[in-house]
Amino acid sequence: MSYNCDSCSSNRLLSINGKVSDMFSADFKNVDYQGYVPHDLGVGGGDYLELEICLDCGKVQGISKAEDPEFYTNAKESAEDDDF
Repeated sequence: MSYNCDSCSSNRLLSINGKVSDMFSADFKNVDYQGYVPHDLGVGGGDYLELEICLDCGKVQGISKAEDPEFYTNAKESAEDDDF
């Protein structure tokens, strides 16, 4: 848990936690994912969704520039393999 915002240093952070088990869903570039929370997204992992949001600037804490999600790259690679 952060104590101050990564971006604006505010201490007005909303902590959100939820047990979603395998009912998590995400969409990235029209690739849908359903299942457990992927660890590479920075919002928890496995059964749990965990994030903090600054109520002053809106930044989700701990998230910076990132690679494409693993579920997207896996789907893309699988689609490329099917073309052969």
